[in-house]
Amino acid sequence: MKPSAPTSAVAVAEPGVGHAPAGPPPAVAFHPARPARPRPTAYLRLAKLGMVDYYLSLIVVVSLLPASGAGVLGASSWATLAAFLLGELCLVGAAVAYDDITGYRDGSDAANYGTDAAVRRLARKPLLAGTLTEADALRFARAALAAGVLCWTAALALAPHRPLWAVLGVAAAGLLVPQYSWGLRLGYHGLQEVFLAAVGWAFVLPLYGEHLR
Repeated sequence: MKPSAPTSAVAVAEPGVGHAPAGPPPAVAFHPARPARPRPTAYLRLAKLGMVDYYLSLIVVVSLLPASGAGVLGASSWATLAAFLLGELCLVGAAVAYDDITGYRDGSDAANYGTDAAVRRLARKPLLAGTLTEADALRFARAALAAGVLCWTAALALAPHRPLWAVLGVAAAGLLVPQYSWGLRLGYHGLQEVFLAAVGWAFVLPLYGEHLR
């Protein structure tokens, strides 16, 4: 479980002037600091594109196909692989963005990175670094999730074969992957390693099944 958010407050002190003001002070609107227009690199860091482990699933699938007797891959197979990879990128990007939002809201990222920002590479957490706002991150996560669903829908439409178990596997992965620390918060129930391993299998088996006769 991530720790509860630490209490924080901003104290604004105003020195006394020695006498009561003649009237109520004018209202001052407070606007939280917001970065200028977010740079694309901030969104790339939010998506954690450096975590390439899951994207190696395509290499695993392609390496297995000759042994299955599927033969040389045709145009529909390559199109399916490309659409599936794009879907993976989007869905993982949505999942890690939601995870950053959760960690930002409950204070766990601030607790984990605040005392060791240089070593932990604070830039990888654009919400903490101030290069993105929470609203920016939410928009990105929702757009990435929608794009991932569309890409995997296209992958199913392009697939050479669509066994029911593979279709259900794609649908289940698309539904559950973004909910590691959002929605159902599956990573909060003590089986984080099992969940992460299951995601790896979900990125291999359904795609492999889409090429089996």
